[in-house]
Formats: sequence, structure tokens, C-alpha cells
Amino acid sequence: MNKRLIWLVVAVALILFGYFVNRRLGPPASADSYALPSVPAAPSTSQFAPPPLPPPTFLPADAPAPRIVLPESVSRPQVVPLVPEIPIQDGATIDFSIGAPVVRSGGADTEALDRALREMAEATRNTTFPPPPEQPAEPEK
Repeated sequence: MNKRLIWLVVAVALILFGYFVNRRLGPPASADSYALPSVPAAPSTSQFAPPPLPPPTFLPADAPAPRIVLPESVSRPQVVPLVPEIPIQDGATIDFSIGAPVVRSGGADTEALDRALREMAEATRNTTFPPPPEQPAEPEK
């Protein structure tokens, strides 16, 4: 709060100082002291004329119309189904960690795959879904 009060007092003091300095000095002694140096007047625009232009050229009336060649049709290229680079193999994993697909089978991969299959089977052992409700048959019109 004290800082705000100090800044307010300083601002008011500066405003009063500027006011009294301007009152003491008064208006300038003569208006010529602030006058800009004389600048010659710009020439009037009536002295400038546009450059002469050649007359426009027109095509003769019997000139053939320009011919625009359009393509017969635009067709999309045939889409070729993508064939996987590596065929799918049972009991193998595809490792993309190096940026390219690498087939791995055996060892720790087989153990991890078997463990994941057992966990999924155990998690879904008691999961059952009720049969969907029967929709009443709509009468044919």
C-alpha cells in the first residue's frame, strides 16, 4: 500500500511540476521560432499528362476460336490389395521394434504367448452373454 501511495505522490508532483514550468515560461516569444523552413509548393497535377497509349488490337471476326483439349475421362488407378510382407504363422510373433517386421518364434516369445493365452482364457471363463431379446415380427403390409 505504501508503494502505491509513493507512486501516486510522485505522479502528482510531476504533473504539477510540468504545469508550473509551462506557466512560468509562458507562450513562445514569437510564432516564427517554431515555424518550419519554407518548402517550395508542389507543381499542380494539371501539368502532368498520361503517356500516349497505342490503340487496342482486336482479333478479326472470322478468326477461329481457340481449341481447348480436355481429357476423355479421369479414372482412378486400380487398387491392388495389399499382401502382407510376412505371412501370418501360428505360434509366432512379429516384432516391429527395429522398424521392420521380424518373425520370432520359440523361447521367451512362445512362453509369453502361452501365458497371455492362459490369462485370456481364465479371464473369460465365467463370462456369459444373455441371448438377444426377440424382436416382435412386423406384420407385412
